[in-house]
Amino acid sequence: MSETDERSLAALEGRAVEAGSTTEGLPVAVGMGPALAAANVPVQSTLVGKRVLYLSLLAILLGLSAGVIAVVLRHLIGLFTNLTFYGRLSTEFVSPAGAVPQLGLWVIGIPVAGGLIVGVMARFGAKRFVGMGFRRRWSRC
Repeated sequence: MSETDERSLAALEGRAVEAGSTTEGLPVAVGMGPALAAANVPVQSTLVGKRVLYLSLLAILLGLSAGVIAVVLRHLIGLFTNLTFYGRLSTEFVSPAGAVPQLGLWVIGIPVAGGLIVGVMARFGAKRFVGMGFRRRWSRC
């Protein structure tokens, strides 16, 4: 029995979902079964190929890498918070609010100094990234 005959039989037996699709997946419209049978549209197999497996593996590796990077960045935030506000070497995530009694109003200067350091690094540190921002990419579209 050909694939077109199977589709016609499925449409006659009331299995409209199976008859209305050109693949093993869900149909776009259930009522397409008779039209597909009349047009002799063959049912196509949707086997997973090597490319889908490669892309899936790549997505898994990318997700795992992003997760590891997120954990490392979280530990770095904890490390710099502890170093600047408490003067200790630890990656434990603590609030800088506990350092206010010790540092007084100097607690305001620590984030300001950090922002200035990052600003100097951005201005003078990476010459090859000049002009690589969002605005430049958006203007090319």
